[in-house]
Amino acid sequence: MQEIVKIDFRLLTVEQSKLYNDIVPDLQETFNQVIGSIYHKNRNNYNWYFSSVASRNPHQSPLFERLCKVRLVEILLSQNDFLEVLVDDYTLYKFIIKNFRKDSLNISFIGKKKSKINILVILSFRYFKYLILILGKWFVSSFWKLNLIKDADLYLVDTFVYSGNNGQGTINNGFYNDRYFPGLLDYIKKTTDSDVYYLPTLLINKDFLPSFIKVLKQNNFLAKEPYLKALDWLSLVTLPLGEINLSKNCLKFKNYNIYDLVKDELLFNKFSISKLISGVNYNFIKRLSSRDINIKGFIEWYENQVNDRGMILGLRKYFTDVKVSAYQGFVICPNYNFYLAPTKYEDDHLLTPHQIAVTGNCLLKEPKKNYNIKTIVAPAFRFQHLYEPFEPAFIKNKIKILIPFSICLKSSLENLKMLFSAVEQSVNSVNFEIIVNLHPAVNSSDIRNSIQKKYQKILINDQNFYYNLKRCNLLVGSTSSACVEALVYGLNILIIGSRTGITSNPIPRKYIDKCKIVYSSNDLRKQIENFSNNTILSKENSIEALNDCFSKVDQDSVRSFITSTLNHK
Repeated sequence: MQEIVKIDFRLLTVEQSKLYNDIVPDLQETFNQVIGSIYHKNRNNYNWYFSSVASRNPHQSPLFERLCKVRLVEILLSQNDFLEVLVDDYTLYKFIIKNFRKDSLNISFIGKKKSKINILVILSFRYFKYLILILGKWFVSSFWKLNLIKDADLYLVDTFVYSGNNGQGTINNGFYNDRYFPGLLDYIKKTTDSDVYYLPTLLINKDFLPSFIKVLKQNNFLAKEPYLKALDWLSLVTLPLGEINLSKNCLKFKNYNIYDLVKDELLFNKFSISKLISGVNYNFIKRLSSRDINIKGFIEWYENQVNDRGMILGLRKYFTDVKVSAYQGFVICPNYNFYLAPTKYEDDHLLTPHQIAVTGNCLLKEPKKNYNIKTIVAPAFRFQHLYEPFEPAFIKNKIKILIPFSICLKSSLENLKMLFSAVEQSVNSVNFEIIVNLHPAVNSSDIRNSIQKKYQKILINDQNFYYNLKRCNLLVGSTSSACVEALVYGLNILIIGSRTGITSNPIPRKYIDKCKIVYSSNDLRKQIENFSNNTILSKENSIEALNDCFSKVDQDSVRSFITSTLNHK
């Protein structure tokens, strides 16, 4: 009798999840080559450059994870006589039916198929939203056309601004609370005689327009939109409507032709807001070049996302003497975020910086995975507090669990649900306290009310992360650099493994044994109880991890970094 093995991509088994994560690094190089073949046929095609597929970013593009799932099906089919597969992704469902033998596999689609009319309505709505945003940006920025900078020497720093009035990354009472480069502007002003400005990018949400007006009013911000002309706005209207050249013969991944997968994603992400932001960035740099502007130095907050590409392309095309310096001021999972290492294909199309700065020596090799781009160590501006004297403020024999939210609210809420269930099931539940640290980009009032209504025993603390770290002895999370900060403070760390995709574990390989990965509420409960039964709850600083991951911020290190960003000529 045949044994039937089941794969439910809505919730993989623990064994399947581990196998899935083992697959990921083996497919990355082949995937990069496939994307590179599309670059070859789309030189100077900005619709392609600014697309989700070209970014290789799993946060924005499902393509890579779909291919990992195909590979998982292939492996399990080779190990078993018969496979039952459940998917809630109709595009993946069609691809598996087309490419695998039906006599050894039964696949079911769990979900609602969208008709062609539904798809047309969805795309029309997305384009309408895209156009409304263009209209809003154009209308508001048109009132700030006076006194635009010209004939000046500038030093520019790319950053992000969140909506709201409190917290890091927000503008409050005319003051910008810099989350990305705290203190950097003061150092730059001492090192160069150029006018120093932030180049802000706003997150697009319901509070966008009030935040946009705040940005336009800031003296040390150089808002991009007022510099754009009518033809630029028109080009942005038509940008996502351009053709992207695909060749069925070139789109081979392993033994599969993935033309349908690529075409489907390019269609559904056709009108992404990231594409608009990148288009604005490119046109801004183009217009700046016609105003007798001399850019003495430039620092890009660099995640190699679509948002970065317009700015970098504009600089490398219109300011050829400017050294584009990218700063990766974070420590995140290299397995999930493999797109952070640029490819030679991207460099050939002027989409990459000239150098990448990381926050510590153990991270120097990560950006070089695909080609030998220059990498340097720069001060860890966001992590200066790690070098301050550390005095723990936790209560002995009381387990205080900190769960930091990432910018991905959905996964953070899922992690919280699992943690709450694990603690509730524990025999020592009265000895536990859960503290939630919200991400600055999250609308705290809405999320606070939702969480507290559902989980009344949970404390939501709006204090900075450093304050919360001092009060806790266990961190549960994933994705965020917060996990690495906990490593430096000697906290116990539990990483929640994904049961639907790639596990995002940011702990550097050298220190991977300092954390444990859990895949279920029961697993999490056992690990938490293990910590509670351990009389040694050490919070000693890990000096080695601190020095490896986070370079100290001082006058010499900052001056050296700024000097490295100055122009080629």
